[in-house]
Amino acid sequence: MSERLKTVLLCVGVSAAVSTGVWLLFDAFEAEPLSDRVITDAPALGLGQVITAKFVSADQFVLSDVHGNARAILGMGPDGNRPSLCFGDAEGNVRMTLCLTDKDVPIVALFGEDGTERLRLVVEGDRPYQNFTDPEHRSRISFGVTDEGPVLGLLGTDTDETDDSVILMLGDAGASLSFLEDGVQRMVLGHTTTHDIDTKRATSWPVSTLHLFGKDGLVKWRAP
Repeated sequence: MSERLKTVLLCVGVSAAVSTGVWLLFDAFEAEPLSDRVITDAPALGLGQVITAKFVSADQFVLSDVHGNARAILGMGPDGNRPSLCFGDAEGNVRMTLCLTDKDVPIVALFGEDGTERLRLVVEGDRPYQNFTDPEHRSRISFGVTDEGPVLGLLGTDTDETDDSVILMLGDAGASLSFLEDGVQRMVLGHTTTHDIDTKRATSWPVSTLHLFGKDGLVKWRAP
């Protein structure tokens, strides 16, 4: 697998634990009737009365609409260690989440009407990236800033990292446009690095170079 493909997969390769990370807060809330959660013995306040407090502590806060449906939930997740803010529509589908994973990675996710995640914004370490998915939850467009520089990837429909892809990247050594077939780098226009199969010596090529590769990943033609 090419280094550029690995770079893009680093952008889109969020763990399964994160990709399913809405944590079903809405489902968990619906399991218990809303009426059971309403505080009925709170003291009534008269005009001019003020209640002051330094803080309010809880593991979940729920914002309900006029029909009693949960529309926003601020909670800590089932394991009690992943803070999240979820927004739902009138049909009970999660439409947006803001959360931290168990490794403190911040994520903003937007969902379609069918509840499928379609857009994700993540900052992993110091590397921000954005990921767009299709209705089958397959990553199709990803762009972000890696350690090498900004990168944009157009990804195929396979989920096993062996589909066709187009990758545009700008690093310190120059820009490159790579085309991959079945997960194998087949053409690179611009800067790239090749390795001699015998000596293992690495050679860096300028942006004015075009490389064509065989299905075995080896260079078959180069210009100039």
